[in-house]
Amino acid sequence: FRLVLLTARSVCAPIRDDAIDSLLGRLATVDFGALADIHKAAVDDGTAVLSDAAKSSVGQLLEITQEIMQLIRNVRLDALNHQLDTTVRPWLRLHAVEYEQTKMAQMLETRHQGNTQLIIAETTAWMHSAAARESSGQCRLPAKHVFLEAVLDMCFAPTALSVEETPVTWALDQQRIQLLQNELQVLLSASALSALAKALTQKSGVRIDESRRNALELVGILRADDVTMDRIVDAVQRMAGREEVVASLVPKTLAKDDPVFHLMEQQLRRFMLTELDKDEEPGVLARRLEGNSQAVSAALSSFSMAVVHKEVVDLLLRVSRLCSFNWQVYSPWYTKIQLP
Repeated sequence: FRLVLLTARSVCAPIRDDAIDSLLGRLATVDFGALADIHKAAVDDGTAVLSDAAKSSVGQLLEITQEIMQLIRNVRLDALNHQLDTTVRPWLRLHAVEYEQTKMAQMLETRHQGNTQLIIAETTAWMHSAAARESSGQCRLPAKHVFLEAVLDMCFAPTALSVEETPVTWALDQQRIQLLQNELQVLLSASALSALAKALTQKSGVRIDESRRNALELVGILRADDVTMDRIVDAVQRMAGREEVVASLVPKTLAKDDPVFHLMEQQLRRFMLTELDKDEEPGVLARRLEGNSQAVSAALSSFSMAVVHKEVVDLLLRVSRLCSFNWQVYSPWYTKIQLP
Protein backbone atom coordinates (compact mmCIF):
# COMPACT_ATOMS: atom_id res chain seq x y z
CA PHE A 1 0.00 0.00 0.00
CA ARG A 2 2.79 2.43 0.93
CA LEU A 3 4.58 1.65 -2.33
CA VAL A 4 1.44 2.45 -4.34
CA LEU A 5 0.89 5.72 -2.48
CA LEU A 6 4.52 6.83 -2.71
CA THR A 7 4.57 6.01 -6.42
CA ALA A 8 1.35 7.98 -6.92
CA ARG A 9 2.85 10.96 -5.11
CA SER A 10 5.84 10.96 -7.46
CA VAL A 11 3.67 11.23 -10.58
CA CYS A 12 0.45 12.99 -9.54
CA ALA A 13 -0.43 16.67 -9.52
CA PRO A 14 0.46 18.63 -6.34
CA ILE A 15 -3.25 19.00 -5.59
CA ARG A 16 -3.30 15.27 -4.63
CA ASP A 17 -0.48 15.52 -2.05
CA ASP A 18 -2.80 16.21 0.91
CA ALA A 19 -4.98 13.21 0.07
CA ILE A 20 -1.92 10.96 -0.19
CA ASP A 21 -0.53 12.23 3.13
CA SER A 22 -3.89 11.56 4.77
CA LEU A 23 -3.97 7.99 3.42
CA LEU A 24 -0.39 7.34 4.53
CA GLY A 25 -1.28 8.59 8.02
CA ARG A 26 -4.33 6.36 8.23
CA LEU A 27 -2.36 3.41 6.89
CA ALA A 28 0.11 3.80 9.75
CA THR A 29 -2.73 3.28 12.27
CA VAL A 30 -3.83 -0.07 10.81
CA ASP A 31 -3.00 -3.03 13.10
CA PHE A 32 -1.35 -5.38 10.60
CA GLY A 33 -0.48 -7.73 13.48
CA ALA A 34 -4.18 -8.50 13.92
CA LEU A 35 -4.43 -9.25 10.20
CA ALA A 36 -1.46 -11.61 10.48
CA ASP A 37 -3.23 -13.51 13.28
CA ILE A 38 -6.23 -13.99 11.00
CA HIS A 39 -4.01 -15.44 8.30
CA LYS A 40 -2.25 -17.77 10.77
CA ALA A 41 -5.54 -19.06 12.20
CA ALA A 42 -6.91 -19.69 8.71
CA VAL A 43 -3.80 -21.65 7.72
CA ASP A 44 -3.81 -23.73 10.93
CA ASP A 45 -7.41 -24.95 11.00
CA GLY A 46 -9.21 -23.33 8.06
CA THR A 47 -11.29 -21.09 10.27
CA ALA A 48 -10.73 -17.66 11.78
CA VAL A 49 -12.54 -15.90 14.59
CA LEU A 50 -12.11 -12.16 14.18
CA SER A 51 -11.28 -10.16 17.26
CA ASP A 52 -12.56 -6.59 17.58
CA ALA A 53 -9.08 -5.32 16.69
CA ALA A 54 -8.98 -7.52 13.60
CA LYS A 55 -12.45 -6.41 12.49
CA SER A 56 -11.44 -2.78 12.90
CA SER A 57 -8.24 -3.34 10.91
CA VAL A 58 -10.10 -5.10 8.11
CA GLY A 59 -12.65 -2.28 7.93
CA GLN A 60 -9.91 0.36 7.87
CA LEU A 61 -8.00 -1.48 5.18
CA LEU A 62 -11.09 -1.84 2.99
CA GLU A 63 -11.84 1.89 3.26
CA ILE A 64 -8.23 2.79 2.49
CA THR A 65 -8.20 0.41 -0.49
CA GLN A 66 -11.34 2.02 -1.92
CA GLU A 67 -9.89 5.50 -1.47
CA ILE A 68 -6.60 4.45 -3.08
CA MET A 69 -8.51 3.16 -6.10
CA GLN A 70 -10.36 6.49 -6.34
CA LEU A 71 -7.03 8.31 -6.00
CA ILE A 72 -5.59 6.27 -8.87
CA ARG A 73 -8.60 7.21 -11.02
CA ASN A 74 -8.06 10.87 -10.14
CA VAL A 75 -4.35 10.60 -11.00
CA ARG A 76 -5.31 9.20 -14.39
CA LEU A 77 -7.61 12.19 -14.92
CA ASP A 78 -4.76 14.51 -13.92
CA ALA A 79 -2.53 12.87 -16.52
CA LEU A 80 -5.22 13.17 -19.20
CA ASN A 81 -5.83 16.83 -18.34
CA HIS A 82 -2.10 17.48 -18.57
CA GLN A 83 -2.04 15.90 -22.02
CA LEU A 84 -5.02 18.00 -23.07
CA ASP A 85 -3.41 21.21 -21.83
CA THR A 86 0.04 20.57 -23.28
CA THR A 87 -0.73 18.69 -26.50
CA VAL A 88 -4.35 18.55 -27.60
CA ARG A 89 -5.60 22.05 -26.79
CA PRO A 90 -2.67 23.88 -28.44
CA TRP A 91 -3.14 21.74 -31.56
CA LEU A 92 -6.89 22.43 -31.60
CA ARG A 93 -6.39 26.17 -31.09
CA LEU A 94 -3.85 26.34 -33.88
CA HIS A 95 -5.99 24.48 -36.38
CA ALA A 96 -9.29 25.99 -35.24
CA VAL A 97 -8.06 29.47 -36.16
CA GLU A 98 -6.98 28.34 -39.62
CA TYR A 99 -10.18 26.34 -40.15
CA GLU A 100 -12.52 29.20 -39.15
CA GLN A 101 -10.57 31.71 -41.24
CA THR A 102 -10.84 29.47 -44.29
CA LYS A 103 -14.57 28.84 -43.82
CA MET A 104 -15.31 32.53 -43.26
CA ALA A 105 -13.31 33.54 -46.34
CA GLN A 106 -15.17 31.00 -48.47
CA MET A 107 -18.56 32.12 -47.18
CA LEU A 108 -17.83 35.83 -47.72
CA GLU A 109 -16.34 35.20 -51.15
CA THR A 110 -19.46 33.33 -52.23
CA ARG A 111 -21.91 35.79 -50.69
CA HIS A 112 -20.31 38.93 -52.14
CA GLN A 113 -18.78 37.42 -55.29
CA GLY A 114 -15.32 38.63 -54.34
CA ASN A 115 -16.32 42.28 -53.80
CA THR A 116 -13.71 43.41 -51.25
CA GLN A 117 -15.59 46.53 -50.16
CA LEU A 118 -18.76 44.59 -49.38
CA ILE A 119 -16.76 41.98 -47.46
CA ILE A 120 -15.05 44.65 -45.35
CA ALA A 121 -18.38 46.39 -44.75
CA GLU A 122 -20.08 43.23 -43.50
CA THR A 123 -17.26 42.10 -41.22
CA THR A 124 -16.65 45.52 -39.65
CA ALA A 125 -20.12 47.12 -39.51
CA TRP A 126 -20.49 46.18 -35.84
CA MET A 127 -17.33 48.19 -35.05
CA HIS A 128 -18.42 51.48 -36.67
CA SER A 129 -19.73 53.11 -33.49
CA ALA A 130 -16.47 52.38 -31.67
CA ALA A 131 -14.53 53.52 -34.74
CA ALA A 132 -16.37 56.84 -34.67
CA ARG A 133 -15.28 57.36 -31.07
CA GLU A 134 -11.73 56.45 -32.12
CA SER A 135 -11.64 59.12 -34.79
CA SER A 136 -13.13 61.72 -32.44
CA GLY A 137 -10.23 61.30 -30.04
CA GLN A 138 -12.13 59.61 -27.21
CA CYS A 139 -10.16 56.39 -27.73
CA ARG A 140 -6.41 56.02 -27.91
CA LEU A 141 -5.51 52.92 -29.86
CA PRO A 142 -6.13 51.74 -33.44
CA ALA A 143 -7.78 48.56 -34.73
CA LYS A 144 -7.35 46.30 -31.67
CA HIS A 145 -8.66 48.99 -29.34
CA VAL A 146 -11.63 49.67 -31.64
CA PHE A 147 -12.30 45.93 -31.58
CA LEU A 148 -12.27 45.83 -27.77
CA GLU A 149 -14.50 48.90 -27.54
CA ALA A 150 -16.97 47.28 -29.94
CA VAL A 151 -16.98 44.02 -27.97
CA LEU A 152 -17.78 45.93 -24.78
CA ASP A 153 -20.50 47.81 -26.68
CA MET A 154 -22.17 44.44 -27.23
CA CYS A 155 -21.59 43.23 -23.67
CA PHE A 156 -22.94 46.42 -22.08
CA ALA A 157 -25.86 46.81 -24.49
CA PRO A 158 -29.19 47.49 -22.70
CA THR A 159 -30.95 44.59 -24.45
CA ALA A 160 -29.93 41.00 -25.11
CA LEU A 161 -28.07 40.43 -28.36
CA SER A 162 -30.46 38.81 -30.83
CA VAL A 163 -29.52 36.48 -33.67
CA GLU A 164 -30.37 39.20 -36.19
CA GLU A 165 -28.16 41.75 -34.43
CA THR A 166 -25.20 39.41 -34.08
CA PRO A 167 -22.25 40.32 -36.35
CA VAL A 168 -21.30 37.67 -38.88
CA THR A 169 -17.94 37.16 -37.17
CA TRP A 170 -19.67 36.47 -33.85
CA ALA A 171 -22.39 34.14 -35.14
CA LEU A 172 -21.06 31.16 -33.17
CA ASP A 173 -20.75 33.20 -29.97
CA GLN A 174 -24.16 34.89 -29.77
CA GLN A 175 -25.28 32.86 -26.75
CA ARG A 176 -21.93 33.36 -25.01
CA ILE A 177 -22.31 37.12 -25.40
CA GLN A 178 -25.84 36.93 -24.00
CA LEU A 179 -24.47 35.11 -20.94
CA LEU A 180 -21.82 37.81 -20.52
CA GLN A 181 -24.48 40.51 -20.81
CA ASN A 182 -26.56 38.82 -18.14
CA GLU A 183 -23.61 38.30 -15.78
CA LEU A 184 -22.59 41.95 -16.11
CA GLN A 185 -26.06 43.08 -15.09
CA VAL A 186 -26.13 40.57 -12.22
CA LEU A 187 -22.84 41.84 -10.78
CA LEU A 188 -23.74 45.49 -11.24
CA SER A 189 -27.16 44.98 -9.65
CA ALA A 190 -25.79 42.92 -6.74
CA SER A 191 -23.15 45.58 -6.03
CA ALA A 192 -25.66 48.43 -6.19
CA LEU A 193 -28.12 46.62 -3.91
CA SER A 194 -25.38 45.64 -1.48
CA ALA A 195 -24.28 49.27 -1.30
CA LEU A 196 -27.91 50.30 -0.71
CA ALA A 197 -28.33 47.79 2.13
CA LYS A 198 -25.07 48.91 3.70
CA ALA A 199 -26.03 52.59 3.48
CA LEU A 200 -29.44 51.99 5.07
CA THR A 201 -27.94 49.90 7.86
CA GLN A 202 -25.24 52.44 8.66
CA LYS A 203 -27.83 55.21 8.82
CA SER A 204 -29.58 53.29 11.58
CA GLY A 205 -26.33 53.09 13.54
CA VAL A 206 -25.51 49.41 12.93
CA ARG A 207 -22.14 48.52 11.43
CA ILE A 208 -22.30 45.93 8.63
CA ASP A 209 -19.44 43.43 8.23
CA GLU A 210 -21.19 41.05 5.85
CA SER A 211 -21.18 42.98 2.58
CA ARG A 212 -19.48 40.13 0.73
CA ARG A 213 -21.95 37.54 2.01
CA ASN A 214 -24.88 39.80 1.20
CA ALA A 215 -23.54 40.46 -2.29
CA LEU A 216 -23.14 36.73 -2.96
CA GLU A 217 -26.69 36.08 -1.77
CA LEU A 218 -27.94 38.75 -4.15
CA VAL A 219 -25.85 37.31 -7.00
CA GLY A 220 -27.50 33.94 -6.42
CA ILE A 221 -30.98 35.48 -6.45
CA LEU A 222 -30.31 37.57 -9.56
CA ARG A 223 -28.84 34.63 -11.50
CA ALA A 224 -31.91 32.48 -10.91
CA ASP A 225 -34.26 31.97 -13.85
CA ASP A 226 -37.26 32.64 -11.61
CA VAL A 227 -35.97 35.89 -10.10
CA THR A 228 -38.66 38.44 -9.25
CA MET A 229 -38.60 41.98 -7.88
CA ASP A 230 -40.39 40.73 -4.75
CA ARG A 231 -37.59 38.26 -3.99
CA ILE A 232 -34.98 40.97 -4.47
CA VAL A 233 -36.87 43.38 -2.21
CA ASP A 234 -37.30 40.70 0.48
CA ALA A 235 -33.56 39.97 0.45
CA VAL A 236 -32.57 43.63 0.77
CA GLN A 237 -35.14 44.12 3.54
CA ARG A 238 -33.56 41.26 5.52
CA MET A 239 -30.14 42.84 5.08
CA ALA A 240 -31.14 46.42 5.83
CA GLY A 241 -34.07 45.99 8.18
CA ARG A 242 -35.79 49.09 6.79
CA GLU A 243 -38.98 47.72 5.24
CA GLU A 244 -40.66 51.10 4.95
CA VAL A 245 -38.14 52.46 2.43
CA VAL A 246 -36.57 49.42 0.76
CA ALA A 247 -39.60 48.56 -1.39
CA SER A 248 -39.41 51.92 -3.16
CA LEU A 249 -35.61 52.24 -3.27
CA VAL A 250 -34.80 48.85 -4.83
CA PRO A 251 -36.50 49.50 -8.23
CA LYS A 252 -34.97 52.97 -8.33
CA THR A 253 -31.50 51.59 -7.56
CA LEU A 254 -31.75 49.08 -10.42
CA ALA A 255 -33.12 51.55 -12.97
CA LYS A 256 -30.88 52.05 -16.00
CA ASP A 257 -31.32 55.81 -15.76
CA ASP A 258 -30.35 55.92 -12.08
CA PRO A 259 -27.23 58.12 -11.99
CA VAL A 260 -25.43 55.96 -9.42
CA PHE A 261 -26.08 52.74 -11.35
CA HIS A 262 -25.09 54.43 -14.61
CA LEU A 263 -21.83 55.69 -13.09
CA MET A 264 -21.05 52.25 -11.69
CA GLU A 265 -21.64 50.73 -15.13
CA GLN A 266 -19.33 53.29 -16.77
CA GLN A 267 -16.60 52.70 -14.21
CA LEU A 268 -16.79 48.92 -14.60
CA ARG A 269 -16.55 49.25 -18.36
CA ARG A 270 -13.55 51.56 -18.02
CA PHE A 271 -11.86 49.10 -15.64
CA MET A 272 -12.42 46.18 -18.03
CA LEU A 273 -11.24 48.13 -21.07
CA THR A 274 -8.09 49.26 -19.26
CA GLU A 275 -7.20 45.65 -18.43
CA LEU A 276 -8.07 44.30 -21.89
CA ASP A 277 -6.10 47.11 -23.55
CA LYS A 278 -2.90 45.70 -22.07
CA ASP A 279 -3.18 43.14 -24.89
CA GLU A 280 -2.09 40.15 -22.80
CA GLU A 281 -2.83 36.49 -23.38
CA PRO A 282 -5.70 35.35 -21.12
CA GLY A 283 -3.35 33.20 -19.04
CA VAL A 284 -0.96 36.10 -18.50
CA LEU A 285 -3.86 38.39 -17.59
CA ALA A 286 -5.15 35.84 -15.07
CA ARG A 287 -1.77 35.56 -13.34
CA ARG A 288 -1.31 39.32 -13.23
CA LEU A 289 -4.76 39.94 -11.76
CA GLU A 290 -4.14 37.26 -9.14
CA GLY A 291 -0.76 38.74 -8.26
CA ASN A 292 -2.19 42.26 -8.04
CA SER A 293 -5.28 41.26 -6.10
CA GLN A 294 -5.06 44.14 -3.63
CA ALA A 295 -4.69 46.74 -6.38
CA VAL A 296 -7.64 45.23 -8.27
CA SER A 297 -9.75 45.26 -5.12
CA ALA A 298 -8.84 48.90 -4.50
CA ALA A 299 -9.82 49.81 -8.07
CA LEU A 300 -13.17 48.04 -7.70
CA SER A 301 -13.74 49.65 -4.30
CA SER A 302 -13.65 53.08 -5.94
CA PHE A 303 -17.03 52.29 -7.52
CA SER A 304 -18.48 49.92 -4.88
CA MET A 305 -17.80 46.62 -6.67
CA ALA A 306 -15.09 45.11 -4.46
CA VAL A 307 -17.80 42.93 -2.88
CA VAL A 308 -17.88 40.94 -6.13
CA HIS A 309 -14.13 41.09 -6.78
CA LYS A 310 -13.74 37.40 -7.67
CA GLU A 311 -16.82 37.38 -9.89
CA VAL A 312 -15.69 40.50 -11.78
CA VAL A 313 -12.24 38.98 -12.40
CA ASP A 314 -13.81 35.72 -13.60
CA LEU A 315 -16.06 37.68 -15.96
CA LEU A 316 -13.15 39.74 -17.26
CA LEU A 317 -11.19 36.57 -18.03
CA ARG A 318 -14.18 35.12 -19.91
CA VAL A 319 -14.33 38.26 -22.04
CA SER A 320 -10.56 38.13 -22.55
CA ARG A 321 -10.64 34.53 -23.78
CA LEU A 322 -13.52 35.28 -26.13
CA CYS A 323 -11.79 38.38 -27.53
CA SER A 324 -8.45 36.61 -27.88
CA PHE A 325 -9.78 33.81 -30.06
CA ASN A 326 -12.09 36.01 -32.12
CA TRP A 327 -9.26 38.45 -32.83
CA GLN A 328 -6.93 35.61 -33.86
CA VAL A 329 -9.48 34.34 -36.36
CA TYR A 330 -10.96 37.54 -37.77
CA SER A 331 -8.26 40.21 -37.38
CA PRO A 332 -7.38 39.96 -41.12
CA TRP A 333 -10.81 41.54 -41.75
CA TYR A 334 -10.98 43.79 -38.68
CA THR A 335 -7.70 45.53 -39.45
CA LYS A 336 -9.13 46.69 -42.78
CA ILE A 337 -11.83 48.76 -41.10
CA GLN A 338 -12.19 52.23 -42.58
CA LEU A 339 -12.08 54.83 -39.79
CA PRO A 340 -14.40 57.82 -40.39
